Amino acid sequence: MAQPIAPLGEQPNLDNFERCWSEILVEVRRVRNIPALTDSERIIAAIGQMTTQLETQIQGVETRLEAQIQGAETRLEARIQGVETQLTERINQVQTSITTSLKAYDANAMTRVVNNNNVAKPNHDIEPLLDVATGTVIPDFPTTVDEIMHLQAAQANAILTALGASTAGGLAAKRARIKLCCGLVPSSL
Repeated sequence: MAQPIAPLGEQPNLDNFERCWSEILVEVRRVRNIPALTDSERIIAAIGQMTTQLETQIQGVETRLEAQIQGAETRLEARIQGVETQLTERINQVQTSITTSLKAYDANAMTRVVNNNNVAKPNHDIEPLLDVATGTVIPDFPTTVDEIMHLQAAQANAILTALGASTAGGLAAKRARIKLCCGLVPSSL
């Protein structure tokens, strides 16, 4: 016995098929109406114009930034120059101060030698010492050992400070320190 033929199932509707293809063809014909295809030159020109505008804006921003950078550089250079000037002045001041101090210390060392050799008695004249900060003779510096021995505390402190020496201790210690700074051996005077 022969096998029965199975039903074929639902068949395509060729009318629908034809209608769909007709609609597709209509839409394909309308593709040429898309602006990108019909107005491509105008679109390209608009893009070119936008590009030019953007480049102009970018150039304007770059110009403003360059001006700001140049202004900042100018201000920074002026500030650096000001700081350099201040530092140079300060270095010169310190150098002058050091030179003055060194000269005063050197002169005081020579004065100590002179005083040590020339002063034998409490009433002999002593050479005055220099202020190490100013390089000038210390104001109201005692002229003899006797005057050193009669200094008041404030006077002794002023002299020791001018010599860059310690002001510690009592008045007797300060007087002894001044004598020592003058080059006078404490035991002999």
